[in-house]
Amino acid sequence: MPSTTHTDPPRPRPEITARRPGGPPLLVPAIAFAVLSVEPFALLMAGVAVPALLKSLLPRPLAISGLIIAAIGMLSAATLLTLTLGPTVPVVRFGGLLWLLSVSVLLTRSRPRRVSA
Repeated sequence: MPSTTHTDPPRPRPEITARRPGGPPLLVPAIAFAVLSVEPFALLMAGVAVPALLKSLLPRPLAISGLIIAAIGMLSAATLLTLTLGPTVPVVRFGGLLWLLSVSVLLTRSRPRRVSA
């Protein structure tokens, strides 16, 4: 007659069952906010860069760089599909901010002054 010994069922190990706080469910809204706030900014940049390029209001390399940053900003919408495009968001945010500041300085300096009558 085989001896029956009482064994406890295997207990789950804590490192397997414990979840990290802030996993993918919390990451998706943050990425969506970042991407959806970059898209209108990219459209604003394109809206400034195209007329500046066509009417020669800015130096040509600056206007073209604005269009390139705006195109990268529109591409950043794909970050919602794949995280490999995640670095495009800060490129557009910070590069676009520097571009917009430089454009605002150059456009105000090139504007003709009005003489009050």
